Amino acid sequence: MKGPRTTDAVKGGVVILDSPGLALISSDQQLHAAVSEALSSNGTTYPLDSTCGTLAEARKRLDRSPASVALVDMRDAPNLNELGPLIGRYNTTRFVVIAEQRDPELLMQAMQVGVRFVMSRGSVRQDLSGVLGRFREADRAEEPPVGSLVTVLSAGGGSGATTIAVNLADELRRLCKAPALLIDMDVNYGAAGSYLGMEGTYGIADVLNRGQVDQQLLQSTAQSHDDDLDVLLSPVATQSFDPSPLNGANLQSALDACRRCYTSTVIDAPRVSMEFVETLVANSHAVLLVLQLGVKDVRMASTMLKAMRRRGMPMDQVMPVINRYRGRHQWLNLAEVQEALGEVEVGRVSDVLINGPHQIYVESVRQADAHHRHQLSR
Repeated sequence: MKGPRTTDAVKGGVVILDSPGLALISSDQQLHAAVSEALSSNGTTYPLDSTCGTLAEARKRLDRSPASVALVDMRDAPNLNELGPLIGRYNTTRFVVIAEQRDPELLMQAMQVGVRFVMSRGSVRQDLSGVLGRFREADRAEEPPVGSLVTVLSAGGGSGATTIAVNLADELRRLCKAPALLIDMDVNYGAAGSYLGMEGTYGIADVLNRGQVDQQLLQSTAQSHDDDLDVLLSPVATQSFDPSPLNGANLQSALDACRRCYTSTVIDAPRVSMEFVETLVANSHAVLLVLQLGVKDVRMASTMLKAMRRRGMPMDQVMPVINRYRGRHQWLNLAEVQEALGEVEVGRVSDVLINGPHQIYVESVRQADAHHRHQLSR
């Protein structure tokens, strides 16, 4: 088997190894040899192109011929903040940093500027093929998203929406016997992480702030709470003193990646903008609007439903759910709530059972609500 085709053109002391979709930015001939060996052992031939000496020259090179993957030697780009603008400009290119060693501080800084993976120099020969293989698998994932997606909205603080979202994610992974994903989009409190006793460095904000969201990014950022339950934490849980805002521009691609990776995805989305709500509703199999049986929550739920209708959102899958419903001794009755909310079916959560770690019992007001429960379990 032929090895990589090479040229001797080297300018500015930096070699760019160029393959179909691959570029290596480095002045180190030993690293160049290690990458060539890793690519050759993978059974493929990669042509070697020429040259650049700085990140500015690398930008010109990528303008001429974009790459799917760029390998960046930190010896030639020691300041990751300078790499950030390049990553932002070529947001369809996956940037991989090659460092002397991987340490937590470097990993955090690399993720913040958009680097997709950090490798140590000593592991290039052994690990590069596997890293590129995972990227190729993500590129080949052209099948339509098939997993179900459930969004849980809140009509008021303390309505119990997060409790419902967490329980629902757990029940769906048990029912479907497949991994489920819970996404915490609460940018104020991040209660899902607290509920599950989870802390972390990365979460949903890191996913949405990347130019390209794919399955590999999603699965590497999510944290495992249980064997079949992964969690994308809120910005509050990962950056409590200065949480990052959620970037709605990448929400659609993130939802598509969720549905490709997981059989079931549950999104806890209290206090998100109406633009976020519009995208979530359009992609969800079911949308639960959680409220308590009080004037304030019912008024807010009515306002939210009217805003959805004005924007032309599909309302068939939207179901208001009255949480902590006791049936008696409450300020409002179900008929009054139904009249206030208009032509939507209303469900109610009558109890939260403590028999298991996360179990929830949802009782319908009308038999038509069984349609919604079928969508949740599908």
